[in-house]
Amino acid sequence: MHDIGEYLEHRKDGDIYRLLKSRWVPDEFFLFPASGKRKLRFQRLWLLQYPWLNHSPKFDGAFCQLCALFSSLEVEKGRHTYAQALVKTPFNRWENAKETFRSHKNLDYHQNALVSAQNLLPFMKNGE
Repeated sequence: MHDIGEYLEHRKDGDIYRLLKSRWVPDEFFLFPASGKRKLRFQRLWLLQYPWLNHSPKFDGAFCQLCALFSSLEVEKGRHTYAQALVKTPFNRWENAKETFRSHKNLDYHQNALVSAQNLLPFMKNGE
């Protein structure tokens, strides 16, 4: 398993390719750790619904794999919006997860990261 949390600060192109090609999706019996007063958990179904989503055991949080790997710190040009949860820090407010994931996939910087990943994969595959 490749934990995206291990690669957030120091990574190489090979790490990016490895993370993109081998995203961890546990079997249906895997139980993610519970957190908070309500003991909510990350859900395996979210990994199936959002192919860009990645869970980091190191941080017990979710990251947008694409944005974490391809977005810069300042992601909305001219707006001074800084990427935080799902990009630079783990998202772990599970009660808001579905809404957060649905809105994230429509953000401009997410769409740009998606294009960057799609452009990189064929190039990296040829270098295998």
